[in-house]
Amino acid sequence: MNTIKKYAIYIFTLFLFLGIQQEIFAQKNNMQDVVYLNNGGKIIGTILEKSDDLVKIRLQGGSEFVFEIQEIKEITSEPHYRSKAYFRTKDKGYYNWTTLALNVGTSNGQINGGWSLHTINGYQFHPKLSVGLGLGLDIYADNFDADLYLPLYVDVRGDLLTNTKATPIYYGGIGYGFLLTGRNDASWTEKGGLHYNYGFGFKVRGKRYSDWVFTVGQQSQFYTWTFFTPGNEWNNGSRTESQDVWYNRIVIRSGISF
Repeated sequence: MNTIKKYAIYIFTLFLFLGIQQEIFAQKNNMQDVVYLNNGGKIIGTILEKSDDLVKIRLQGGSEFVFEIQEIKEITSEPHYRSKAYFRTKDKGYYNWTTLALNVGTSNGQINGGWSLHTINGYQFHPKLSVGLGLGLDIYADNFDADLYLPLYVDVRGDLLTNTKATPIYYGGIGYGFLLTGRNDASWTEKGGLHYNYGFGFKVRGKRYSDWVFTVGQQSQFYTWTFFTPGNEWNNGSRTESQDVWYNRIVIRSGISF
């Protein structure tokens, strides 16, 4: 297993672990104390003190009450009522995703970072399935003279949940990455190649179909350089050298969708 795939597995495992921990924490903090009185009253809050003679409870607003044990019919814990978050879920229609990203990977045994800007336009058939065309600008190194790629690809993505404010999401795309800044002359040529990406993340839905998205995934870009040496009186014949390079990156994206 190469280094990039190991990093991807580590990051995915971390997000899964944090999600489980958050769910457990939310369940524990979703309970409230309830005191039922003999006179039919119901007091909701947090019990501060409980003894054989009395119970002291604090209401959500901060007020505190003390009841003698003879006044109490029952003490229990119940789920805390919370009003539903206000959001909108788009069923179908035109959609756009625009994200900025940091990409990290290894080249020649060294870890390099780069950046990426992608925008995707397409049609959403269902919250769980959207198909579109992606266009981007990618740099796979952290120096200013690094090559600039323009990927054009078919994109498929969707939400895993349809009736929640926050939902896990998936995405994947495949196409061609054009090399915009490559060298092309009589002796040296460069060109882009296959581009693909995939990953998972989550979306926080907004009130007007404008959502915030965050994803972690893998992105790959193929690149080829060719060097030509013409023959002469010191060289018996022409010689051509060619090499394929594969940029394989972990990509962390954040942006908006609508």
